[in-house]
Order: sequence, then structure tokens, then C-alpha cells
Amino acid sequence: MSTTQLRILQNNLHKNKERTHGILNDPDMKNYTILMLQEQYWFPYTKSSPIHHSWALFEPSIQNTERAPRAAIYVNKNQLPAAKISQLPMPSSDVVVIQISASQKPILLINIYNPCNESVLTTVHTYLQSLRNQDYEFIIMGGDFNCHHPMWNPQSYTRHDEEADTLVDLAADLGLSLMIPPGTITYPNAGTAIDLVWGNNPAVHNVLKCQIAENQDHGSDHLPIETILDINAEKTVLNEPGFNYAKANWDQFKNQLEMHISSTSFPKTCTTLADIDTYTEQLINVIQMAVKESTPIKKPSPHSKHWWNEQLTELRRQANRLRKVYRKTRNDIDREAWRRKANEYTKEIAKAKIAK
Repeated sequence: MSTTQLRILQNNLHKNKERTHGILNDPDMKNYTILMLQEQYWFPYTKSSPIHHSWALFEPSIQNTERAPRAAIYVNKNQLPAAKISQLPMPSSDVVVIQISASQKPILLINIYNPCNESVLTTVHTYLQSLRNQDYEFIIMGGDFNCHHPMWNPQSYTRHDEEADTLVDLAADLGLSLMIPPGTITYPNAGTAIDLVWGNNPAVHNVLKCQIAENQDHGSDHLPIETILDINAEKTVLNEPGFNYAKANWDQFKNQLEMHISSTSFPKTCTTLADIDTYTEQLINVIQMAVKESTPIKKPSPHSKHWWNEQLTELRRQANRLRKVYRKTRNDIDREAWRRKANEYTKEIAKAKIAK
């Protein structure tokens, strides 16, 4: 199965466990090919970001022994097989670089968390220069860059960091252009743009969307960014879904089973192994017919673990709506309503996981 779009969602999750689990398990995430996360939750005991059966995890190839990595890329296993993905050895514990084999030329994805006090931009620049001989169809560089420049901040925010000039030089040298519209606020608490998306010319020319993904907000203090490119990417076939027994109509099942049993000619006696086999086969058939007639088919998301429920999806959507209201009114009451609902969402994730 194939698709013509590469869908990327990037978000800084502020090291929150519930938000990290939420973004991996929310059924709405199944349409994304790539998750580029910054400050994702990291388990100190397993020394890993959360593992999920539907997402292939790529963490920095170099680990810092004193702190957790602050960048991770998750690849949707149902859209890209593992054979098409390779990680490149970027020498930083806050940057992840992967290469995707496409139909013609490969795609390069760079996810960056740039610390305020320990910039990685020079290291990134040097490493990407070493890839100049590689012929990439698309290059996407996204992340939390933690620096300010008039090129991307709102006009009302005039701060200009020296480190931002390093980023501008990096982009100019590598032929990358800003893909997210200038002035897009990604960090509402300060009214600034520190989460950015850059791309090479083919990416800029083929971009279908690069903007705040308001409906995919998981309650972080950073807004998520959705980038969609018009390309070709393979997608694996999903398994046939089963029956949703939790929503079966058991009265209907009983009636259908009685009807099918009465209309089936079972062996009157079972004195031989063949009689037993015939009886068993017929009984299984009538039960299966009754199940089909009284039980709906599951509509599972391969991204949801068994603890995920519809209440969590609805709570996240309610929080998103309240955040939109607050962004329009900037009213303290509206902000409190949004934060209360966002906190309820994260608490319910924790409760659902405990009760699993």
C-alpha cells in the first residue's frame, strides 16, 4: 500500500511522562509518519524513551551520562518498514538524524533540541557539511532551537540572539529555508517562536502544510507543528481487525444462536471420532454466525495500547478547544479553564495506565 504524503508532527513535551505516553497512544496520531519529539519523557531505569509497538524509536546515537537525551524520532511502523530507515551517527546527545529510503532519492530528517546554555548548532553544521556528497530528495530540519531572530519571531518581539545568527548561517550554507510561516508563535507563554522547521528547496516546493497543529495539542507549554510533504512512501498492510466483544448485543447473540442451532442437523449420537468432529465443526459454525450477526467489528488504532480509552481522546480534544479560546481572549479565566482541563487529561492518562 502506498501514500503520496510524508506527515510529520513535532512537539516539545517538557519531559512529561503522561504527555509522552499520550502522543504515542492517541489514535489521532496514526495518520502521522514521523513524530519528532523534544524533551520527551525518559525512563532513568531503562535508560530509554518510551517504547511502543507501533512506533520505531530512534534516540541520539551518543548518550550523555549526566542527563537524559532531549530529542527522539518515532517512525510509524505501519507506514514505513524498518528496512527503509537508517540512523546516522550524529555526535550529539540532543540531536537525532535518520535517513529514509524513498522511491528515487533518500529523505533526511534532523530533530534538534538546542539547549540555551550549550548550543549544538555548530556541531550540527559541521556534521551536515559532511553529508554534502549525499544526494537527498528532501531535507527536513526541525526542533526546539531556543534562540530568537527577527526572521522568525513576531514583529513585536525584537530580541536578536547571537546564536540565532549561527542558525541562519547554517541554513544559508546548507540551502535550507524556513518552512513554518515567520511570526508563528510556538511558545505561547512568552509569545515567541523557538520551535522551527527548515527544509531544502524540494521540501519547500512540495510542502502541503507547515503550521501549528491545534487539534493535536497534548497540553505542553509548546505548540505542536504539523508538516506535510507531497512525496511517495510505502505503507505496510494492517492485519484484519477482530470483533469488539465489549459492544456485543448478547440478547441478539442468544436469539441468533438458538435459531442457527434449531436449523442445523447435528448428529443424533456421537459414537465415533468422525461424529465428534462433525458435531464440533457444526457447533463452531453456528457460534461464529451468531457472533457475526450480533457483534460489531473492532476499529482499533494500531497506536493505542489497551489502557487508552475514548474518554482520553475526548479530554484532549476538550483541552484543545479551551486552549483555542484562551489564545483568542488571553483572559485569565479562560487560561485557568484550559489548564484545568489539560491537567485533568494528563491525570487521567496516569490513572488509566495504573488501572490497565
